[in-house]
Amino acid sequence: FTEPMLALLKDGAQVVFITSNMGLPSQAGPNGTAYRLSKAAVNMYAAMLAQRVADRHINVTPVHPGWVQTRLGGDSAPFTPEQAADGIFQGIVARPESGQFWNVETNAVMAY
Repeated sequence: FTEPMLALLKDGAQVVFITSNMGLPSQAGPNGTAYRLSKAAVNMYAAMLAQRVADRHINVTPVHPGWVQTRLGGDSAPFTPEQAADGIFQGIVARPESGQFWNVETNAVMAY
């Protein structure tokens, strides 16, 4: 979806991806293979895209919303959807350096 939209973005725009820290090499685990690999692909794409659109000053922000009380996350998850949405908003407003991973759980940039 992002690729056809790039031509429509103004210089200085921001692209936000909802992803997961489970797609980071530091979070590799023996389960959830399809989920982890799909998120790893999004994370890699965000890092690559940040480099591709740097000359247009387009900011690319991959965001980990945390473990959220959804059908996937379950009722035991510590974050409500509203809390996750607020954390995502904080990551957008913080506008970290393009390509940096925003972690809603810590409300800060997370190292890849």
